Amino acid sequence: MSEGKRKRIDGLETMDKIVEFAELELKEHGLADFNLTRVIEQSGVSRGSVYHHFLNREGTIAAVEVKQHLLELEQSNALLRFLAESVSSFEEIFDALRMTLEMAGSEEGRANRRRRNATMVTAQTIPALSEVISVRQVESDEHLAETLQIAADRGVLEL
Repeated sequence: MSEGKRKRIDGLETMDKIVEFAELELKEHGLADFNLTRVIEQSGVSRGSVYHHFLNREGTIAAVEVKQHLLELEQSNALLRFLAESVSSFEEIFDALRMTLEMAGSEEGRANRRRRNATMVTAQTIPALSEVISVRQVESDEHLAETLQIAADRGVLEL
């Protein structure tokens, strides 16, 4: 393996480790008492690595939130795929989408969107997070295209 690829893999592993321990820190101490020094000590990574990958405390917290948002995206994609593979009519898809939009329009849904938007804005200023988001967006778009094609092939949607 070339040195560039090894360094890239090591960097991804380091980022994952930082996020893992930052997530634990947030769960245990909350946002107000989140302590980056504890994350560094418990994860065993260098302070320089944390600042290199995530710039600061806020960037590290944003990395945890980005991870959570990407997990939610995966779950939404899986649900949409399930619908595309299992419904028998466009009306069933439409009903499921209507319920989803009603939930998204609730106060909790709006608050979640505001938080997600703020996180993504912060994450875009951090090169490592921006790259992860970009890759995952492409993967998600490809997954959606495949899902729509499945629904079209089943005759429940016209493309």
